[in-house]
Amino acid sequence: MPKKIPSLHIDLERTWRGGQRQVLFLVRELRAVGHQAFLVSRPGTPIAERFEELRMPVSTMRVFGELDLLAARRIAKIAREQGIRILHAHSSHAHTLALLAARDVPGGRVVVHRRVDFKPGEDALNRWKYRAVDGYVAISKAVRDVLIQSGIDAGKILVVHSAVEYRPPADDARERVRAELGLESTDKLLLNVGALVDHKGHQFLIEAMPTVLARFADLTCAVAGDGELRKELEQQINGLGLGDRVKLLGFRDDVPDLLAAADLYVSTSHLEGLNTSLLDASLAGLPVVATRAGGQVEAVSDGSSGLLAQNRDPADIADKIVTILSDEKLAARLAGGGREFAAEFSPQSMARQVAQFYWSLVD
Repeated sequence: MPKKIPSLHIDLERTWRGGQRQVLFLVRELRAVGHQAFLVSRPGTPIAERFEELRMPVSTMRVFGELDLLAARRIAKIAREQGIRILHAHSSHAHTLALLAARDVPGGRVVVHRRVDFKPGEDALNRWKYRAVDGYVAISKAVRDVLIQSGIDAGKILVVHSAVEYRPPADDARERVRAELGLESTDKLLLNVGALVDHKGHQFLIEAMPTVLARFADLTCAVAGDGELRKELEQQINGLGLGDRVKLLGFRDDVPDLLAAADLYVSTSHLEGLNTSLLDASLAGLPVVATRAGGQVEAVSDGSSGLLAQNRDPADIADKIVTILSDEKLAARLAGGGREFAAEFSPQSMARQVAQFYWSLVD
């Protein structure tokens, strides 16, 4: 059995999104099999609060930018005290600070978890920080390929898919959510979960809706998430005369309940590292439609767990949605296949692969 490698995980994000859930999964599962694993975060962040609730070790500190040398020294001190061999960075600023801290950690290695499929910047700081890393965990082949295109040695990169685990809804979730949205029991509900930012491609979903509604007048599309493009998307909805057929729900912390109320999950991102929301939907028993963007092609088994549409193509997105909604047998087959497919993306599998990667990096 590979030896246990102590690791320090650095995540400085102030919000709770998919990446933070993955950090929690990883540290939890590493500790479950005997590895020492610790978190460094900012004070008062959702991830720090969740670690404290689960009684997992977390150190908090104020950080003023990625070149905060005092924060780097504090991270190095924690690493030395805990006998850390791996400094595992989970965000961009954490990446730089881990490299700065590692200079004062004997035998320390830096691992960066890369979750986005766009190229790193080409300025001097980025050229240094991306080439100085000892190893990368890429959440999809698409992310790996972008790193290689950016000049990163392929031998430094391991593809480890992000993980999902089933979260049961409340007993009355379907009826309650559909009542909240003003839906009848026979109405159809499409669901999308994602921050209202450009790469999530909500504009393409909205543009597809008139075609879908021409076939299914009893359909509603609900989008759970908030962000900088909310006003722009509201204007698009109004401009297309969609009224309340497309509902922007804002941030929701009851996603399992929303999934229980839906008939189909749709993601129209045009850039995406993997998109575990698709896998969450599959675990919940929903067929999915997704665009062929980045790692989404790895989160959907085309024809088995869902259908893939062309990227940035509202007409094809609409066609795939209509295809599933028009065929109950197809929808049921995709839902069943999706449960089996998504079950392979377990937190235990992710942690096991990452632990083996740690072992390969240390002396």
